[in-house]
Amino acid sequence: MKKLTTFLLVLISAGQLYSQDAKFGVKGGLNYAYIHGSDVTDVNPSFTYHAGALLKIGFTDFVALQPEFLFSVKGTDADNYSVDLNYLDLPILLKVKLGDLFSLHAGPQLSYLLSTNEDGSIGVKFEEQIKNFDLGVAGGLELEMESGLSIGARYSFSVESIGTDYDQEIVDPNDATKKISQKVETPD
Repeated sequence: MKKLTTFLLVLISAGQLYSQDAKFGVKGGLNYAYIHGSDVTDVNPSFTYHAGALLKIGFTDFVALQPEFLFSVKGTDADNYSVDLNYLDLPILLKVKLGDLFSLHAGPQLSYLLSTNEDGSIGVKFEEQIKNFDLGVAGGLELEMESGLSIGARYSFSVESIGTDYDQEIVDPNDATKKISQKVETPD
């Protein structure tokens, strides 16, 4: 974790030194999250939230790097059981503007499991079945207004199983989160 933090700080610092534009912002929004896999059945999505900070480092007028630090609640609901997985998400997104208002963003996301909250029982403690680290991919579309307010939608998923006791095919990731966010950046 210490090496990752150092790497992210160096990356952000280097980007600030050579960037044309750097903006700090805060963001928050809704998660539509679910866990699925070959041994996970009869579950429903969980509507939760995320909140945190970001730094948008502009390299040109159309391309930027945007690392984010988000507290994100993911999980799933079933008829007599629900679980919330509380993560620290660290997406590092490449943003490309599409005209004056819209931008696409995509990149890797590292997530660290902070805690779990379980309601009900499935015979095992869910917390003992989940890996602490999760590597994922995120991508989405954002509407950016001149005021600094943005509204966007993002889809993120794990590239490998988040469970410790079974293997899962990469094409069938077992954690996915759709995010709808609002963010506010410092004005020009």
